[in-house]
Order: sequence, then C-alpha cells, then structure tokens
Amino acid sequence: MCVYGCCWSLQSNSLYLTTWMKHFVDHSACHLRILTPLHSHPYWITLSFLTSPHLLARPSVSFLLRKKCFPRCSRTMKSVVIIVGGPSGCGKTTTGQCIAARLGCAFEEGDAYHSKENVAKMQRGEPLTDDDRRPWLLALRTDVIEKYSAAGRSVVLACSALQRKYRDLLRGAASPPVEQDSVVFFVVLALPYDALVQRVQQREGHYMPASLVRSQVALLEPLDPQLEQGVQLDCTGRSAAQLAEMAVTLLPDTL
Repeated sequence: MCVYGCCWSLQSNSLYLTTWMKHFVDHSACHLRILTPLHSHPYWITLSFLTSPHLLARPSVSFLLRKKCFPRCSRTMKSVVIIVGGPSGCGKTTTGQCIAARLGCAFEEGDAYHSKENVAKMQRGEPLTDDDRRPWLLALRTDVIEKYSAAGRSVVLACSALQRKYRDLLRGAASPPVEQDSVVFFVVLALPYDALVQRVQQREGHYMPASLVRSQVALLEPLDPQLEQGVQLDCTGRSAAQLAEMAVTLLPDTL
C-alpha cells in the first residue's frame, strides 16, 4: 500500500510531501521518502489512502491527522470547538461524547457549569431567563472555549444553545467582541416534542423536569447559515453513534 501525506521537518522548518510504502507480503517496516518541500501548502493536511477505500469513507481520518498529528504545521492553526445543541432530551451528551471519541478530543458537559441557583430554579420547574443564562454562557466561553483555545486544543461541548444570541455569546460574536483562536461549529439535534418529553421522563439523575421541555422547544431558533457554521440533524430513529458519524462527515474541510 502506498500512502501519500506530509511531515514537518524541524531542521529545515519546512513542510514536505512524503510517501509511506507498506509491503504487507513480507511485513517489512514502513519506508519514508521525502519527495518535495511544500512551503506554500495550507496548514491543513489530508492523507490520501490510495488503496484503502474503507479509510477514505471515514472523514475523521483526515480531520484527526490535520488537527492532532500535525499541530506544528502552522502558527495560524485554530482549535475547533464543536457545540452540540438542542432542547433537553435530544441526546446532546451522548452524541457529544461519541463525536469527541471519533475525533480524539476532549468533551465538556455544559450543564455542569450552571450555578446552584440555576439548578434549583430548574428543579422547581421554572424556566431560566436570559439573565439566568448569560453568566452560564459566559462561563462556558471563558472556562471551556477560551481555555481550550489558549491551549491549542479542540473540544466538544454539550450546551443547549437554543437561540442565536446565546450562540453569539458562545462564539464570541456578541458585544463586546472577543478575539478567539478557535473555530466554533454547531451541531443542533432535532427531535419531535413528544419524543423529547418521553426521553426526559425516562432519564435518571438529572435535574431538568419534563415540564420544561415545552419552553425550550419554544425558544429554539434555527442556525443562520450566513452567520453560523453548523448543521441540524434529525435524531429520529438514529443512535448517538450514527449521529456522531453524520456530524463528523458534515464537518467542513476548512476546519
């Protein structure tokens, strides 16, 4: 099998196109041959598995290689923040964990950053107001998005992010603007109201009552394709693993 890719030379501080040739018959070691420098190559790298179609069908291969294996290829490389949103019961946590596992990056649960006051209010069946949500969203931006961004790490964050103004706060687009070293991509999960209620009623160990699902569905605003990078996925009849596969497949090549 012949595999084309790129490597970073610490000696010449250059990016080189390379080939790896693996001979499966005699089980010899992989041979590396430098072909040509790629001084103007973009920071993202995608390996072409010329004789392995099953690998080409896995979009996370190229994503992982350009994000995890070649972090030195450009000083301008940004971390990726994937925010899995939607109403309570849509499967944000399980789907987000599957996406993080597929991409080999960290996962953060947004509900863990709610204040005690917010949790108590939801436990009483009272919907949160914008004033309740703002400190929570700012905490997620500071303690998750900006923290991982500063470290050059990518992360998947489960957060309802129901309205555009909430998503603006998370991605640093709201006033005052915040300079970020990350790209924010939203994966919004959609499920019919009755299915959401049924899931929340069957869920154990969570403070969100089923009575609040209606208020969350009423708040939900679709993504604005002109302003927000992201996709909406229909969860009906799909497992978290299937949704994660779809989400990774739909990640734009520019990430």
